[in-house]
Parts: sequence; structure tokens; C-alpha cells
Amino acid sequence: MTDASGTASIQSMKESKRLRAIIADEEGITAIEYGLVAALISVFIMVAIGAVGDGVVALFDLANQSIPN
Repeated sequence: MTDASGTASIQSMKESKRLRAIIADEEGITAIEYGLVAALISVFIMVAIGAVGDGVVALFDLANQSIPN
């Protein structure tokens, strides 16, 4: 399948090197990890704000009930 100059084997070697470079590249994996960490932090913040919000509402309800009409 190669011609006299070995063009197919050179192209195969280039493709092999390119494939190895793609597999060895970890930038995409790192970006995914940072995305997952950011998502977890945002979920934690939403839960914390929800819990604090419920506490503030309960505090204002208690204050409202203790004020005579």
C-alpha cells in the first residue's frame, strides 16, 4: 500500500504521533475537573443560602408574633 517513497508509512507515523499527543493532552480533563468542582461549590452555596434563608424567615416570623397589635 505504500508507494516507492514510503508516503503511506510516513503519514501513518504522523497520525500515530498525533493520536498519542491527543491522548497525552490533559488540558481537557483538567477543565472538566474544574467545571465539576465549580458545580459542586455552586450547589453547596445554594443549599447554604436556602438554609440561612429559612432561618431568617423564621426569625422574622417570631419577631412579628411577639409584637402586640
